[in-house]
Amino acid sequence: MEYKTAQIFGVPIVKMENIYLMNNEEINYIKNLPLVTQNKDDESTKVSKDLFLLNNHSIFNNIKNFIDECAKKFVDEVICVDNNFEITHSWIARSTKKHKKHDHKNTIFSIVYYVQADNAIIRFFRERNFVTKSFNCDVNYNKFNIFNSTNVDFEVKTGDIIIFPGYILHEGINDSNNEKIILGANYFIRGDVGNYNNVTSLTL
Repeated sequence: MEYKTAQIFGVPIVKMENIYLMNNEEINYIKNLPLVTQNKDDESTKVSKDLFLLNNHSIFNNIKNFIDECAKKFVDEVICVDNNFEITHSWIARSTKKHKKHDHKNTIFSIVYYVQADNAIIRFFRERNFVTKSFNCDVNYNKFNIFNSTNVDFEVKTGDIIIFPGYILHEGINDSNNEKIILGANYFIRGDVGNYNNVTSLTL
C-alpha cells in the first residue's frame, strides 16, 4: 500500500554545515575568556562571564556577520516575516562531557555555532508526542520516528550552526576526549510589531 506522510505544525530546527572555521587567533582568544559556572548542578560546563560577546569584542566581527546572515535566512525563509530581529545575548560555553538539559529564556530563536566539536550531539526534547499529548496513552512502541519520539538528536561538528526556537529543551553531548566549545546567540524581535487596526501595534 502506497501512502504519503506530511508533517504539520512542525517546529523548525535548521542545521547549516561547515559555515565558518575560526582561525587560531580567534580560538585562542576564546580559550582565554573568563568563565563562570552558570549552573551548580552542571560542573562539566562553564560559560563566558561576558554574555554580550559578539557586541563587545571586535575579534568576533567575522563570525558575527556569518551568524547574522544565517539568522536573516531563517527569518526570511522559515519564519517568513518582514520584522527585524537582533542579537540580544551571545556567549561561549565550554563542556567536557554533557551540557545538561536547559532552554533559552527571553528569546524567539537561538543560534549555536560550534567552535570546536569532534564527536558531539545536540538533543532536543518534548514532553509528549502527538498520541500522548492528546490521550496520554501508555502505548508499546516497536520503533521510534520523528512523530512518536520525545527526543531528537542532531550530530554536529566544528564549523556547524544549529538554529532553533529558544523555548525548546535541549542538551549538548560531548563524546570526545576533547573539550566542546560553542558560541551561542539569542535573537529577539525589534522595531514596530503588530498592526494598529488590530490593536496589536507595539514598538520594541
